[in-house]
Amino acid sequence: MLSDNYDPYSLLGIPHNATQEEIRAAYLQLAKQHHPDISHDDNNEIMKWINAAYDAINTPEKKRSYDETHFTDVNQRMQQRSSGATATPPNYTQQAYSAYTYWQSYGNSAYAQFSQTANKQQPKPAYATESISRGNVFTKLSQFEDHFASIQSASFTADGSLVAIGIVDGFVQVRKVQTGELYAQFALNSQSSGSLLNVKIAPNGATVCAWGYHMGMAVWNTQTRQEIRTIGGEFYSDQTDVVMDSASWMRVARQHAENKISVIGHTSWSGSVIQTIDLQKNDHNSVQNLICNENETDSFKGILPEVRARYLAQDGTSLTTFSVLRNKQTGQTAGAMINQWCLIPSAYEKVFKPSILRHITYAGRIVSRPFTVSKSNTYSAIYFDQRVLRIYNMNSGNFIDLETDPIDDSSMVALSANGALAAIVRDSYTEIWSTKTRSRLHSWISPATVTSIGFTELEGFPVFLMGRKDGMVEIWRSSHGFMGFE
Repeated sequence: MLSDNYDPYSLLGIPHNATQEEIRAAYLQLAKQHHPDISHDDNNEIMKWINAAYDAINTPEKKRSYDETHFTDVNQRMQQRSSGATATPPNYTQQAYSAYTYWQSYGNSAYAQFSQTANKQQPKPAYATESISRGNVFTKLSQFEDHFASIQSASFTADGSLVAIGIVDGFVQVRKVQTGELYAQFALNSQSSGSLLNVKIAPNGATVCAWGYHMGMAVWNTQTRQEIRTIGGEFYSDQTDVVMDSASWMRVARQHAENKISVIGHTSWSGSVIQTIDLQKNDHNSVQNLICNENETDSFKGILPEVRARYLAQDGTSLTTFSVLRNKQTGQTAGAMINQWCLIPSAYEKVFKPSILRHITYAGRIVSRPFTVSKSNTYSAIYFDQRVLRIYNMNSGNFIDLETDPIDDSSMVALSANGALAAIVRDSYTEIWSTKTRSRLHSWISPATVTSIGFTELEGFPVFLMGRKDGMVEIWRSSHGFMGFE
């Protein structure tokens, strides 16, 4: 039986809102890697943990029972935090740690060999300690931890002085980057048993927005600590994105209900709705909608585009979408498509309709995730064949390829604002690459799964954040400036 100290979702590498199909798919993928018949390990502790995690949530009834037992009411959590109480930290043992380290899955890599050696030399910490760093490019700037839940997302102000941290249980913390000092704290939908998905802070730090699965969306003023607006609805997901301009307006890009598609029993969306919301008016008339329909850009017969990611530029002037192309008859992946949409009307348009600025289509099977863009939407990154990271300059059309170690759909990628640096995460192993020299610059091995990453700049130098499953956030800074490719 799985101990209460372990989260089956984390062990299987899936979010708390995963469907039964996603739970089973994650289990089968891990079983193929770690089953004793394949790994030839008679004392396979990893497989025992995988089986226990799957058994805990492999039916709707078990999943519901686990969620009701282990997700503490948010109001109770707020009282604990306000009183200064600390929760008993999870006991991250060698078995759970080994199941999700990069070197366990990719042991032939030189960097994996470093990680394995380093971890043999140092005993595994029980909870929330520093990652092991290799390289002299980045040094520790600050760190802080949350004993209650996993770090889900992070968002920086334009000057890099503040960072908003989204915690899976619905809490949002705004902290000072250089010291880690807590500046403000908010709670998203205290009556919900859902999970937070993402958080965004305005460029000047005046407002912060968070949304979650079965939690809706909320916006707060970071100076007055007051809630400005709440927005309900079930269409806010991990494919939603938000940008804000202080406390006056915000733009939300999310799935468009009328562009719902179904292919061989699989339901998704082929369009996006961009809502421009006046935060100073709390009524329906303050919301203006724009529609971006991916079907109108697809020139392939018998193919449906399934939107997997949406990214708004920081100034809200453009939207970049990433879609998987599926065969209507078989449901098989037929390729992928990147579109960059213009969201600013010209002076000659009486009725504005978003138009395509840039369009890239790929034929053949490719990895659908991870996909990411820089803050300005100037650079985008997509993986080919599980090991080639292609980074595009969307303005010039130029691109470079980084030949990395193998990744999968659960990996994460982040780009610096100028496209000079690319961060790649595989479970608890993180590395940063230079896009100019196409080489690794720095790497870390962490004592828990890395669940959130992001770049910013502070006084002209790159800053990198890692948030982890054990509640630790580490912020690293480089004393070097880097130039991207053109």
